Amino acid sequence: MVRASAETQLTTDDLLSLNREVSGEEKRNPADATADWLAEKGLAAPVIEHGVRKRSS
Repeated sequence: MVRASAETQLTTDDLLSLNREVSGEEKRNPADATADWLAEKGLAAPVIEHGVRKRSS
């Protein structure tokens, strides 16, 4: 099975949504927003530590 790269899956709408998440009212950590997006696209698994998603510092 061949997986598409993030480059081929990142749409303009995705990019705008990620930008709103990290610079809008939410002010999410960019690494967390990116990790979630990659996991949603099946390009990376979420990082789990002791049953809880590990947050970047």
